[in-house]
Amino acid sequence: MKRIFGADARSSLLLRTVAAMTAAFVLFTAVTAFITYRQTTKSALEAQDSALAEVASALARAGVADPYSETPEDWDAFRQGRRHGRGPGHMRRHMMRENRSIIAAERARDAEALLEAWMPEGSPAAERAIPTGEHCRVHVRSNAPNFERPADAVFEEPLRGGFSNRTIEGSPHRLCVIFLPDGRYTAVAAPMSLIEARAAAEALRAAAPLLILMPLLLIVVALVLRQSFVKLRRAAEEVRSRDASHLEPLNLDSLPKEAAPFGDAVNDLLARVQAARTREIRFTADAAHELRSPLTSLMIEAEHLSRLELPPEARAIVDNLAGGLNRSVHQVSQLLLFARAQAGETSKALEKDAEPWYFSEAAGELLEPLLSAMEEKSIGFSVEGIEEREAPISGVSRTALTAILRNLLENAVRYSPEGGSVKLEFRRGKDALVFVVSDTGAGIPAEERERVFDPFYRIPGTKAVGTGLGLAIVKTYADMIGAEVSLADARPDDKDRPGLSVTVRVKTER
Repeated sequence: MKRIFGADARSSLLLRTVAAMTAAFVLFTAVTAFITYRQTTKSALEAQDSALAEVASALARAGVADPYSETPEDWDAFRQGRRHGRGPGHMRRHMMRENRSIIAAERARDAEALLEAWMPEGSPAAERAIPTGEHCRVHVRSNAPNFERPADAVFEEPLRGGFSNRTIEGSPHRLCVIFLPDGRYTAVAAPMSLIEARAAAEALRAAAPLLILMPLLLIVVALVLRQSFVKLRRAAEEVRSRDASHLEPLNLDSLPKEAAPFGDAVNDLLARVQAARTREIRFTADAAHELRSPLTSLMIEAEHLSRLELPPEARAIVDNLAGGLNRSVHQVSQLLLFARAQAGETSKALEKDAEPWYFSEAAGELLEPLLSAMEEKSIGFSVEGIEEREAPISGVSRTALTAILRNLLENAVRYSPEGGSVKLEFRRGKDALVFVVSDTGAGIPAEERERVFDPFYRIPGTKAVGTGLGLAIVKTYADMIGAEVSLADARPDDKDRPGLSVTVRVKTER
């Protein structure tokens, strides 16, 4: 219960709301059912009293004989409607004529008024009583509207006119006695078990709608709340489906008003994160841009210096300086490219850069800057998949794809050993293009293949010089165009140099 009602901050709001409403409805229904049962029981007793008074009045008006002179045969004859004379020991018609007050009380079903009509206060009938220990004849009712039989009863206390609870034949009964003006009486009783059963049935019928409507109402409320939370889940799915570069505000039109403050807070947070990220990326891009110019100037000066006649010791120093400057310029260029890609500055250009283009042309542009590095290391290069009558590629940004392939090819050449090989494969499907770049280097262990896409991350023990940004740039551009990048061993059977095979799959227009 503590977990449901708030001890756990992560407990379900829907579960807590439904649980609280269930508890409230159960309490409300229990109280209402109890009150309804009490009122219904009271109404049932009053109805039974009215029924007993009506029956007793009807018997009195019909002229039931003195119970001491009645016999079972007389009673059966009376039930069958056979009339008897006026002699002693027989039922006879009461000498009293219809009284308007009695008839009105019967029509109004008012038991107290009916008794008052037969036995007015202060009249001899109202003062009469059956003495203790005397036998009296009582007409006992059953489930049927007719009487079952008359019963003889002896009471330990005097029996006066009106209503009382008495024990008849060992069981409690509700008893109604009417004394007639001539001294006779009629007594009608109904078992309390029958009255209680009828009261329980009436109470159940009264409480049944509440018992039926309560679970239905809870289901309706739960469905309404669940439907309201669906909008929140959709908003959460929208945020979850975004990548790190999409920090646009959420659309709050579909959210409930109660969730609007939280949505506004999330949008405010997104705006602040976007502003901070933009400042950081712009700083990185500006710093890389400012660094590239002086580094390029230094590299030119180093080239001029290398053309001069220098001692062998100075020549080695100049060559190291030129190599370091080349690496620095490359690293700054990679950093600038990565910053621009992360800033999303190229995304608009990528949308416009989807004109048809040819893979063979792009492959030639990619290969040219790598020729000198491949010659130095005697690396073989091959391209597969270019057809004689090549069809243009549509629906894919050439800028993004060439940036991806350039970094993959540079990594393949850099990490391949002397005498190794690099292969670029191209396959065209019905709705996708597949590019595979393979090398014969040391490869990437399976446990490191997730982390190598992080900026500046390099596998421990790597001896080749690199920036740690190549695969990060590949992943950034792949996410921008919706491409999938996967890593695998190029030669799984070679344990020493399994190589690396990078597959890029990007959807195209059909």
